[in-house]
Amino acid sequence: FRLHKTSLGHDIRNLYLHNPPKRVVETLESEYDSNIEFRYSEYRKITKENLKEVSSHLDGFVVGQQVAKRKVLSSMYRLSKKNDKKPIVMLFQGPSGVGKTELAKSFSEYLGGDLLRIQFSMMQTNEALNYIFGDKHSKSSFARDLLQRESNIVLIDEFDKVHPNFYNAFYEIFDEGKFNDLNYSVDVKDCIFILTSNFKNETEIIKKLGMPIYSRISSNIRFDELNDSEKIEVITRTYENVISKLDSEEVKIVEGLSMKEWFIDHASNYNNIRLLNSRIQEAVYDALTSRLLDD
Repeated sequence: FRLHKTSLGHDIRNLYLHNPPKRVVETLESEYDSNIEFRYSEYRKITKENLKEVSSHLDGFVVGQQVAKRKVLSSMYRLSKKNDKKPIVMLFQGPSGVGKTELAKSFSEYLGGDLLRIQFSMMQTNEALNYIFGDKHSKSSFARDLLQRESNIVLIDEFDKVHPNFYNAFYEIFDEGKFNDLNYSVDVKDCIFILTSNFKNETEIIKKLGMPIYSRISSNIRFDELNDSEKIEVITRTYENVISKLDSEEVKIVEGLSMKEWFIDHASNYNNIRLLNSRIQEAVYDALTSRLLDD
């Protein structure tokens, strides 16, 4: 916010404070309330008119998962019409490496700004307790990260791995669209929370998360294993992306080894997109390194 004040013999026309702690705000409001101006970040909004554009954007980044994409777009349609304070909360469930995180990233890219990604599999210690509920205002915390987010999409990876004692921190977030810790108050009423997990079915989800959290999830979205034709599309996209970074001599070497054809022939052996992408890049650069050293 911006503070206008002339005091203590100093002519302070504008004092800018970026995400000050609650105690600082309360102290300043008690003294200079009429001279305080608040400014808030503006995030790009989804409207029903640009849902088709969003759909095309997602297709350009994420192979397959048409049902999951359609349910995400359905949630966005709902967001464009809602008038309450609850954020949209989507649970992405399914096996690793099938596009859950990539879909969240591509959606955030469409809206602009880097995705705020929080890894909850590490949230098992006292350090995690301080991160979620707050410690010293100078230290990293969940609230500070929310305040400093560039995108209005928050990805919480492996939400199923967090200690159950931490779930109660999300009741107010998912119900009221706000979060308070020891130091900060955060408004997240128009935020989109994406929770990733490796759950196999709804029964497993409820058993792990509990009904109080599960009932606050706007949409439960299932991601499936890719079929062979979708894996071939992943191979083609990854191979072409890697090749585009090489010079003409390097391209000639790699194409002479028929790598793309080999991976396509063995596509059924890969169920994890992340691993498949890694193996293609590894094969290309292993071959180029061997040729360089042999020469």
